[in-house]
Amino acid sequence: MNKIKYLALGLIIAASLLISSCKKADSVVDPIVVPSTNGTVSGRITSVTTSNPIIQALVTTNPATASVSTDIYGYYSIDNVKPGAYTVYASKNGYDSSSTKITVAADLVATAIIQLKTTSTGILKGTVVSAATGSTISYANITTNPYMGAIKTDAYGTYSITNVKTGSISITAEKFGYTSKTNTIVVVADSTKTVDFVLQPVYGTLTGTVTDSTKNPIAGANITTTPVTSSVLTDTSGKYVISNISPAASFTITAKKGGWKTTTVIVGITAGLNTIGDIIMSK
Repeated sequence: MNKIKYLALGLIIAASLLISSCKKADSVVDPIVVPSTNGTVSGRITSVTTSNPIIQALVTTNPATASVSTDIYGYYSIDNVKPGAYTVYASKNGYDSSSTKITVAADLVATAIIQLKTTSTGILKGTVVSAATGSTISYANITTNPYMGAIKTDAYGTYSITNVKTGSISITAEKFGYTSKTNTIVVVADSTKTVDFVLQPVYGTLTGTVTDSTKNPIAGANITTTPVTSSVLTDTSGKYVISNISPAASFTITAKKGGWKTTTVIVGITAGLNTIGDIIMSK
């Protein structure tokens, strides 16, 4: 009898638990799902020629949203984009930028797949020389428009610029002491364009030796000029140098030193050339 009593009690408890569980289930309210008011822009950036993914391509939009970069597979995604019409742009160094138009709808994904073309480039090279002597001009500044960075000629007066975009480009050569010069040329894909420069010098140089009548050097002689330039002293060999002198048909050089007669000579200064102004002094 006790076993039957306990069995009946267990059945009553189980039935009570089942009824209670059903009541709780009936009282659960399903969550309310609020649809998103924004959408998503996603896609892939690949190469036109190979269809390979372009890694770290920059993706932007107009109107502006977020700026993102593609992953190692060329994919990108921009979330939380307000509905509307957009232009999606893709760019990367070494490629021509490209774009496509899309329309973003709420709670949907707008796909923008863009292929980029490798930028066509050429090479520029040349030599910069002096119009006065024909000698090369080392370390002249070479600039371009569009700008491609700071470039100088080497010790031999030559320069080379690689990866130059095709089309019209202006290139300028300049250096202190010379008039600058600009050439405008057209760069053709996969070709080398030679652009040489002949720069007109602006200044001349004066060098000389001060001696006595027996060719012995006179050190420490003070050298002045008319028109006025630098005032210099002769070295232990009696030599002097004055640079960056404006051209003049008549240029007076005066040498002075205590115990010696002041002596002058007249020379002509030519731009780009060195003029010799030797002086013989007497007591």
